[in-house]
Amino acid sequence: MHSKREQLIRAVVFVSTVSSILIANLTLGYYIGKLLDDYLLNFPWGRIIGIVLGMGTAVWSVIRTLKNDFLKIKGKEDK
Repeated sequence: MHSKREQLIRAVVFVSTVSSILIANLTLGYYIGKLLDDYLLNFPWGRIIGIVLGMGTAVWSVIRTLKNDFLKIKGKEDK
């Protein structure tokens, strides 16, 4: 069993990781969309596509992180 302090630290780290993933992917998607808008001269569509792709990659990354974290916890409990 983990102590309450270890569980709290693990929860804070996990929330920080997930929020960082979301912010990074959405920001990157927005700026890639902005570059597409500037290059192709089609104002809203590049940003919309960039944000949607950023959201998709963010969700995919969060699911992957959840899966990896769950497998780590499960592996430690099985021992």
